[in-house]
Parts: sequence; structure tokens; C-alpha cells
Amino acid sequence: MKYIRFNCIQKWILLIFALFLCSCSGQSKTAVITDPQEYVNELAKQGYTSVYNSYVFEKAGKSGKVWTAPFAGIKSFKMPSEMIKAKGTITASGGSETIPGSGLVTVDVNYLALPEADYLQLVNNLSLLALYARSDAGALKKYKELAADYSAASRTLFSVYGMKGNASEEDLRSLIKNIYVKYAGYDESLAALIVSMMSFYPAGSAEDYSFYIVQSGVQDQDRFTEQKNSAYFEEYRTLHGKAEKLASSFTFQRPLGLTEVNLSGDILSFETSDLAGNTVNSRDLFSLHKVTMINIWSTTCSVCLTEIPVLQKMNKQYGPEGAQVVGLLYDGDNPDALKEAKDFLAENGIDYLNIIANEDLKNSFPTQSFPMTYYFDAEGKMIGEPVIGANLKKYEEKMKENLANVSIP
Repeated sequence: MKYIRFNCIQKWILLIFALFLCSCSGQSKTAVITDPQEYVNELAKQGYTSVYNSYVFEKAGKSGKVWTAPFAGIKSFKMPSEMIKAKGTITASGGSETIPGSGLVTVDVNYLALPEADYLQLVNNLSLLALYARSDAGALKKYKELAADYSAASRTLFSVYGMKGNASEEDLRSLIKNIYVKYAGYDESLAALIVSMMSFYPAGSAEDYSFYIVQSGVQDQDRFTEQKNSAYFEEYRTLHGKAEKLASSFTFQRPLGLTEVNLSGDILSFETSDLAGNTVNSRDLFSLHKVTMINIWSTTCSVCLTEIPVLQKMNKQYGPEGAQVVGLLYDGDNPDALKEAKDFLAENGIDYLNIIANEDLKNSFPTQSFPMTYYFDAEGKMIGEPVIGANLKKYEEKMKENLANVSIP
């Protein structure tokens, strides 16, 4: 999202294109989640299904619908009858850590001014068009039209935020504002204004996490009329008004899969192998270069594959200045994925070093999404902050900056 708090349609589009949510991983105090899909599979065995491409999962039973969002700390949300019986569609987005390493988790509960059948058809059409939108101008145009329809019908009813520590409302406001400034590029005054218009309602706590229901103001009726959704306005306004009273409908747990490892100031030490099976030691890897750029990727992440040929050019361009690009294949411990990766690299003439993320490396890197890119000096110390998502311009900017400021000890 970049990983900022996006609105519903932005989050959904990013999921469709799989730019950053190809997979997640991280470390918590009590457990390491290196493959969230395994946890999702366990939820499926219990009868849970994903709520519209999110990390929120739904289970229907005699007592009604229950949502769970374990990566965002929501153990259960018992949906009130008004939401279950709504003529519009109740969806969810998010359900994980907002910014890898921030400790801030969120789930958005959204209202769609469409019957569920129409909404599902719209989603299916968008999914199909997304397959062709990159290469076909007609498909891209239609995709944008349908995405606009989706956006016009979507309203956020409320969000549930979790923050590490005994967090006060002001603590949470401050953290959200800082994320807007640091990751969304807002200036301080605009970010402060946006956050000042939010309402915060304490919802509960679990271990070292505090949770709040957060809500922006109700959308104006004229906006519904302009978008020809006026028949849904009263239901939307009624559901919006009930958010403050929903705290008792939630139970919480400490979020799973948090990226709490901090490599800053520490020397990264590991031993693994390259894709051909040759041993790679971190000391040898780092020591001969001023700057090492490690790009974490997966064969399931389309944007990762798209940027690899450009990283090949970067490796050749900045090699004479003492830099190197290293790929860290996150699913390289899977034989099928390893073969797919080797074939892809060979077909595209990629010869910069790619290594396999063994269990130690998965536990060491604060990686929640692909691609993620880190920079290290010759000692193996992390330089600055990671680049979240695909951002070729920022990769190069950081490479130049680090080469100018770092020297071999």
C-alpha cells in the first residue's frame, strides 16, 4: 500500500494486482509465523472462508456470522443482525499489520451500496479483467470503469485498530498521523487534520495490545444521490451510527505474524545456499562490498518477477562502485518454486546472486510482504529502512545515497 491505510477500493485493487500482498511473514514474542497460508488452511478446516480477498475470515453458524482476523488481533467479531440482514453488502479489507514493523494492525469494515449478488459479479469481472489489463488497452479501460463503480458504491463503516502497549487514544492518533506523513507523503498539517476528524472508541485489549474502533464521519446524502445509490443511504447511516456500541461484539488476541525483529545496529549473520546448492556465508557475502541490496521475492509475486530484469541492470551499473544486488528467494525451500525460479532467471539472463531463504533467514528478516528490499554495509549491518513494495526509483535513490555515505571498514 505502499503499506499505508488505504481506503477500501485502493486496498482491493492492490490485492487484485498482487503488488504487495503475495504473502506475509514475521515474528512475535511467542511464535514465528513463516507461512501464514498454513494458518489460513487451518482456519479453512474449521469452516472459515476469506471475506472478499482480505485477511478477515468468516464462519456462518446457527448463532449467526462470526469474523476472525488473527493477523490483526481480532479473535472474533459476532456480526449484529442488522449487518447480516442488510440489503447492501458488508465487506472487510486489511486484516494484518499496516506497515511491516510498525506494530499497528487494522481491519476496515465496509458497506457496499450493492446487493451481494451484484457485488460478487463486479468482483469477478474485475478479477478477470485484471489478468489482461496490463497488456490490453480495452481491458484496462473497462477495468478502470468497473473499479470506479466499485469505489462509488463503497463506504467505510468503521475500522478496528490495534496498537502495541497500553496505548491511549492520543498514542494511536499520533502513530496514525506519523504513518500518513512518513509513508503517504502528507504534510504534518494535513495529516493532523485528517486524524483530528476521526472518532476513537476503546474496544478492548489482549496481552500487550490495545484495540480501538475508529470512525470517520458519515458520508453526505447528496453524495449517495450523485452516485445513484440513494436507496441505500438510510441503511448505511443506521449501520454507521451503531459502530460505537459494537465494542462488546469483539474479542481480541495478540496479533499473529508481527514483524518485530529489528536488524538496525545488529550484524546479520547466516549461512544458506544459492539456487544451485552452493553454500553462501553472510560474512563472505557482505565483506567485499560497500553496499549490498537484498531484494526479497517469491515466485508467486508477479511484480517481483517484473522488476528482476531491472535489478540485473542495477547490479551491473553499480558493481564498479562497490555495490551488489542479491535476491532472496522466499519460497526457495519448495522444490517446485525453486525450479520455477531457476528457469525464470535463466530465461531472462539474470546472473546476480540469488539465495534461498531458509528458516533462520525467514525468522531474521522483518518481512511481511513481497517485494521487500534492504540495504547492508560491509559488516552486515542494515542501512536505513527497507523499501516496502516495488519502487525502482527508490531502489536507485537509496543505492546512490548509501554508496555516497558508506565505506568499507
